[in-house]
Amino acid sequence: MRRPWTPGSAIPHTDFTQLRDPGLLKLFLGADPVRLAAVQASLHEERLASYEALLDASGDAMPRGVRLALEAGIGHEREWVRFWGAIDLVW
Repeated sequence: MRRPWTPGSAIPHTDFTQLRDPGLLKLFLGADPVRLAAVQASLHEERLASYEALLDASGDAMPRGVRLALEAGIGHEREWVRFWGAIDLVW
């Protein structure tokens, strides 16, 4: 059973981030990089657009922690868009 969040839960932890991305796993397992990249780039572009729209619409009403988490998500999505967009340049 999960414990509810408490202020003590906010203590920073030292566990490293786990990257779980189905597209990356498929790439690792031998999927065609160019075909996979076309689909993945589109998915990540859509997610990036939705995150950026949410940030734009929130104005100053979004709590600081939520905004920071959203900005981190935007950064990750920008990197995925860059990564998948560069696949056909490499292959």
